[in-house]
Amino acid sequence: MDGQVLNIIANYGLETVCIALAVNLCTAVIKLPVKALAHKLKDGSRITRFIVFLPVLLGLTFTVIYSKYIAHTPVFDKSFTTLWLTSSSLSLTFYAIFEKLLPKKNQTALPAETEESRELIEDIRAAMDKLNGKAEENPNGNAEQSSEEFGKIILRGKNDEKNDAEEK
Repeated sequence: MDGQVLNIIANYGLETVCIALAVNLCTAVIKLPVKALAHKLKDGSRITRFIVFLPVLLGLTFTVIYSKYIAHTPVFDKSFTTLWLTSSSLSLTFYAIFEKLLPKKNQTALPAETEESRELIEDIRAAMDKLNGKAEENPNGNAEQSSEEFGKIILRGKNDEKNDAEEK
């Protein structure tokens, strides 16, 4: 792992990696209240759709601060643009790596999704109970009556004499 970090620093430069890490951390901190607000709203997607632009905007901000106050280099020249876009892209890469390595602990479903899931489970349970009840009432193994009740089609295996006699 240390070799990979050193390789990234060697390829991109220490300032790029530092800006990318700062962008990544600030994006994570800013996203928390934005997502909390989005969960309170009826249509939270109106707010959360702009989160994807945060790394680019924060990358621009941190690159301006670095170029102007730390490196004392011209702002908005070719090297500035390269540093800005590289650090923003690298922060997105770091984010993707962290998401894969550290999955969310307890991702909770929305209350509406939970309620729909409960209703679906209850419907399935009721259908299974109904099927099991009909199978117990029908000890001779004739499952056609209970299956017709649910509108299902019964597929038969071999066409033997017994089945031919039943059809006539």
